[in-house]
Amino acid sequence: MASGALLWEPGLRVWLGLKGQWLPAWVSQVTSTAITFTSQYNGESYPLPRASLTSDYLMPMHQTSIDTVEDMANLGDLHEASILFNIQQRYLKDFIYVRSMLP
Repeated sequence: MASGALLWEPGLRVWLGLKGQWLPAWVSQVTSTAITFTSQYNGESYPLPRASLTSDYLMPMHQTSIDTVEDMANLGDLHEASILFNIQQRYLKDFIYVRSMLP
């Protein structure tokens, strides 16, 4: 993904791959030379040069990851980070439950 592949605007939600893991983040600032992403977990900012933006460490977040889902199989971004993020968001909204298929 080249820097022009997405319309970079503040508020765009993305998965940011840093230090071997994907973080939920949003675009917080856009300039002609760099885009700043802010982690949803810790609020830390990561300014990245536009020329360096690739799909190796940056991908748009699917709407199901933003809204949360009851059934993890319905996540549009189905990977470890999206599952953990969905669990965290459901916990924060007090939507945690356990359903067993046992008789």
